[in-house]
Amino acid sequence: MIASSIRSAFLRRRRPLAPAIAVAAVLGLLVSGGASAQSRTTGGLGGRVVGEDDAPLPGTIVQIESPALIGGPRAAVADRDGRYRFPELPPGAYTISARLTGYRTLRIEGVLLSAGMGTEAPIHLTPYAGEETVGVSAQPIAIDPRSSATTTVLPPEFLENIPTDRDTSHILDLAPGINLESAYGGAEESGNSYEMDGVDISDPEGGVPWSFFNYTLIESVDLVGLGAPAEYGEFTGVVFNSVTRSGGNDPSGMAEIIYAGRAITGSNTRSRDLSATIQQHADAVVQAGGPIRRDRLWYFVSGQIIGRDGDAFTPLEATTGEDNPELVWNLSWRSVLSDSSILTVAWGGYTGQQHFIPHNGFSVPGHLDAETDLASGNARLFELRDRIRNQVNASFIHHVGAPAGDHEFKVGTEIERSTVHNRTGFPGGAFFVDKNGPVIDPSTGQPDFYTLGSFGGASDIRARNERISLYAQDSWGITPRFTLNPGLRLDVNRGIVSSGTVFRTSPLSPRLGFAWDLRGDGRSILRAHYGRYAEALYAAFYYDMDPSAIGPLTTKRTFDTSGYTETLSSVAGQKFAMDRHIRQPTLDQYVLGFDRAIGRGVVISGTLVHRRNAHLIETVSRDGRFVPVRGLVPGTGQRVTLFDYLNPSTDV
Repeated sequence: MIASSIRSAFLRRRRPLAPAIAVAAVLGLLVSGGASAQSRTTGGLGGRVVGEDDAPLPGTIVQIESPALIGGPRAAVADRDGRYRFPELPPGAYTISARLTGYRTLRIEGVLLSAGMGTEAPIHLTPYAGEETVGVSAQPIAIDPRSSATTTVLPPEFLENIPTDRDTSHILDLAPGINLESAYGGAEESGNSYEMDGVDISDPEGGVPWSFFNYTLIESVDLVGLGAPAEYGEFTGVVFNSVTRSGGNDPSGMAEIIYAGRAITGSNTRSRDLSATIQQHADAVVQAGGPIRRDRLWYFVSGQIIGRDGDAFTPLEATTGEDNPELVWNLSWRSVLSDSSILTVAWGGYTGQQHFIPHNGFSVPGHLDAETDLASGNARLFELRDRIRNQVNASFIHHVGAPAGDHEFKVGTEIERSTVHNRTGFPGGAFFVDKNGPVIDPSTGQPDFYTLGSFGGASDIRARNERISLYAQDSWGITPRFTLNPGLRLDVNRGIVSSGTVFRTSPLSPRLGFAWDLRGDGRSILRAHYGRYAEALYAAFYYDMDPSAIGPLTTKRTFDTSGYTETLSSVAGQKFAMDRHIRQPTLDQYVLGFDRAIGRGVVISGTLVHRRNAHLIETVSRDGRFVPVRGLVPGTGQRVTLFDYLNPSTDV
């Protein structure tokens, strides 16, 4: 895979769950988004400038600078309440300077900002008649007292130094309450949203990760799930939001290779008939970044090469080769319209394929020996999967200072167009299982072995997801210690196959939460949130409605001695129908949490989570015929009743 980005000075790139309690001590940054305007790929920085008596100091000039900040240092003037705001900042380490005539200039170094993080950094100035600058090191900012959402942020040092495998989706295993299989006890990975620089890189077929890239490409990851605002949708687990590295004013680069040779893998089978086929594994990465025009235009490129091989128990002739090229893109434009308003538009997506190509081509059938389980001839199946995903996001943020409290309004839209094309089948149109039996040959009346053949059964599925989402949310600081976070989201989903639109849902998702700074010191925060979250639009919900989804399948057996062939079953292409009252799967989530900062960057967090799923989509048989079958469970003596499905067309 090759991933690249260019950043300009415009600024850029299923089951119901009982209540569960998660308590974790988190080292690093455990934060929430919302103190100052930010998006999924940026942070916000703000605060209040006061003097010795805690009186506001309007007119203070506050300046920030960072190697990650394209365009050079930025400055803002504190308003009549002493507040300053820097919205939409790229992640990184920042230095804050504050100067006002008659006061010592203050310089705070090492303020860390992560994607999706809104940070309050208060500034205290002391009177001084001369000119003097006081430098201090920033304390870790571990809690945001203004948001009802809880976000786990994993900075680069976590990703680089923790010894885990190099699959980026497994980063989920590093966060409290989350792992690859379940987020807060919810659905498997299909319930998660996987994003890179704000671009959803999930598979539009079923939601699992599609684009895989190396850890070294990632600058930081934030995991958003509990109390997520209306901007976040299309998930019922957690949003995996990764931000990739950027170029800078100074040229930089890196090269890395991880290699495992035959001496490490050794022999993985003792069979004299099979030899070890896992010979080596290589993973190489090369990166480069730097300025095209200093402070105005940067570049960053990363290339990855991965080597892999088959397993030792299937001969090479019975395997498939994997062809996996893909291209990911992201283009964004951001305009700071005023000190209070920001407009952002982004377009991103990917195109790629995952082709499993039979070793001996598409015309030679595969075989399996029923006695030895050894495959031969060719792979059993071929599978060709193609994807194109496009998404346009636009948002407008506006800050209003009012007598009844500050408001941070955000409205936005998302437009998605994704296509899925899947083709599967037997090479040569058939697959054979040899040496079955013996059973009685009807043509001779004698026991004999036979070959079981499957013919047809190919599928050719084309599906298109079309979605328009609208959302509005507010961060309302009713008092300096109490913030209300209301929001509303609408997703208009349409699923289209070759015969037309077959899937229509329009879930409405309300959100409401609060954050209460109990002592007013930003160290003890009580949070509560209710939110409805709709599952993403997946082609798997409806693509079986495509007329060519599943072709006819015939099963025959041919006896070895006589050559007699008989048909065991013949199933027409399966027919599906969609319930006209179908609704989008949703999750209602209730969260009550308490965060307590106990030291330098250490937070104790206790969270009570209650989740309730509704409107799950399943495939059921409308006209299937079933017959009860009594049986004995081996080794237990227990008798049970199972139901055998009778094919409607053949009663087999």
